[in-house]
Amino acid sequence: MTAFNTAWALLKTPIWTDGMLDDPESPPPKHDPRFPKLMYNPLAMRLTPDIGRVWESSEGDARGHAQIQWDNNEVPFHQITDFELATEARGKGLSRERLREFIEELKDEDDWQWQSVPDELLEEPDETHVVQVEDGSVGFWDKMVREGLLDSASQYRSPRYTPEGELKPYIREKGGGNRN
Repeated sequence: MTAFNTAWALLKTPIWTDGMLDDPESPPPKHDPRFPKLMYNPLAMRLTPDIGRVWESSEGDARGHAQIQWDNNEVPFHQITDFELATEARGKGLSRERLREFIEELKDEDDWQWQSVPDELLEEPDETHVVQVEDGSVGFWDKMVREGLLDSASQYRSPRYTPEGELKPYIREKGGGNRN
């Protein structure tokens, strides 16, 4: 087995599944059907250097993934790459509340990242961006930016900026449906 295969197997190993205490010899399920797109195994706010922070809500009905990135001035910001509600929680108006919980936990857990940043660079010390947004959820993410929950949303792998260095907060501009 190569070093990569060993590391990959370790990453894919669940740290907790329902029934683990009942029968430690039983194999863990490989998929949680409540989360059809995202993270089959809850890792609940574990920070790892390579994959970032994986989160599960206190109610167990939402999961997300975020990384700390640094801008050109070496100021850290949170970059959310995944966020999903369990199928039974969808359509109940819980997204905003769960996203707020996710962001608050990120900021609480990662406060130490901002301690070494010079005061003159801390204009917006707690920026949070969502990236890799899917077409079907653009309206939701732009709404979260308008409401001030996020600083920007992008369908690309990183926040988008104008040639002048200004952050482009929305995926769709006010009048059109263009990607940023």
